[in-house]
Amino acid sequence: MSSTFSSLLWRLAALSILFGCLSGCGSKNSEPRWPKSKVLANKLDHPQAIAVDEKHIYFVMGGTIASQNEGTNNVMRMPIEGGPLTVVFKGGNKYIPDTFFLTLDERYAYFSVGSLVRVPKEGGPLEEISIAGMPTEFVMDKENYYWHPFVGEGMPPALFYSMSKKGGQAQAITDPRPSANGLCIDDQYIYWIQTTGIYRKPKTGGEITQVYATPEGQISSGLRLDADNFYFTQGTSKHALYKLSKAGGEPLQLAKSINSAADFVLGDTDLYFQRERDFNTDYLSKVSKKGGEVIDLDYGYMKSLAVGKTDIYFTDISTIYSIPK
Repeated sequence: MSSTFSSLLWRLAALSILFGCLSGCGSKNSEPRWPKSKVLANKLDHPQAIAVDEKHIYFVMGGTIASQNEGTNNVMRMPIEGGPLTVVFKGGNKYIPDTFFLTLDERYAYFSVGSLVRVPKEGGPLEEISIAGMPTEFVMDKENYYWHPFVGEGMPPALFYSMSKKGGQAQAITDPRPSANGLCIDDQYIYWIQTTGIYRKPKTGGEITQVYATPEGQISSGLRLDADNFYFTQGTSKHALYKLSKAGGEPLQLAKSINSAADFVLGDTDLYFQRERDFNTDYLSKVSKKGGEVIDLDYGYMKSLAVGKTDIYFTDISTIYSIPK
């Protein structure tokens, strides 16, 4: 047998093994995704940054050059029970809406097109708020907007910014924070989380204070808060979900395992999050804010998540779903 023929046989054998593996993986992936959830809209171009109010679901669609070429780089809305889609903002040839966040108030939808902007919720002209950095996190109160700009790999840390709702210049509210995320506010303070712990600064100005120190060798991430408690993830290669009283003390573990690369969401009584089911699939899970059993609601591949009054709303690569809380 020639060496050339022998080499060919080895290549054919390797290809046979590869195709067998792919076939097995394909059968695994053919399992229904989100079998317990209701499809509200499908055949969409990468719906992300989903947000809800009492009547409508809002989301960013597209987000790529290919989407812009197809004319699907838009901000959309639809009735909360499903129904016709409406364009709230059309990106056209000029804008590609970012998919980091979509935040609602009574009148406007806020998002980023490389700068902080808003449009009326029923559709209308784009209004630029600030060009100070490309926001990846955004919150607001009655007086001000607050945001944290994009920081990519190898880029220096970024400042946090605030700006009066009455207009004016964006103001830096912190020095650059390494690996900062989880921007939150309450009546008195601006909060964020770093790998080393939770920090705060008075809204009126003043010193930065560390309010929680991450244990040695672990990493903290993903801060959320309500009136009384902080919620965040912490761990090494795998993270758990924790609650910590704003008054201090020791954190309480709520869930042993959470996908810390994905946002978790606070409801009135529960937290909703993703945790790994297998290599290609996550559970959509919930746990009470008081602690207790982790309940798996459904499973599939998820891109973004929001909580309404009665249902949870979420997206995958092309579909919007709902499932009762």
